[in-house]
Amino acid sequence: MLEADASAIEPGVSELSTRFGRLTVPARLGWRCEPPLPGFDGLHQYLVLSCEGQEPFLWLQSVESPELAFLIAPAEAFGLRYRGGIDAEESGMPGPYVLVILPRPGGSDSIGCHRWAPLMFDPSTRSFHQRVFEPDEVEGAGIWCGLSPQRQSELRRAWAGALLDVPSRISGQ
Repeated sequence: MLEADASAIEPGVSELSTRFGRLTVPARLGWRCEPPLPGFDGLHQYLVLSCEGQEPFLWLQSVESPELAFLIAPAEAFGLRYRGGIDAEESGMPGPYVLVILPRPGGSDSIGCHRWAPLMFDPSTRSFHQRVFEPDEVEGAGIWCGLSPQRQSELRRAWAGALLDVPSRISGQ
């Protein structure tokens, strides 16, 4: 699954230079975005990175464009719930696989979230896509409410084997 700017160092393992440093990436950790994110046509291959000490925040790292990484977090950390087939009880897809992109408006110290357009990850196909919801299909204001340590631990277990851990020495912490 990893191709693009990643260079193979052995079968099933590649190296990729990113803003987080040079990463050794097992191919099994790759995610495919289909269709591509709006404005990023041609970018289909991504990794989900967990930087030590930054949980529950994650990074969606492009493989084809290594300078591109989006800060993402579980939608539930912003009090968001979605109607229309993506809540765990309706879709069978566990809640930790619904994440929101966290843009930081230029010149602002605050972080918001794309509450109407979450990313929906399907671990069975190693793929994700962005879905846009109507305002009446979204519950919650999208304001940071955090996660309990227990819930954060549950999410970490749910994502086990799907994330590439980036040590704090690389992530600049």
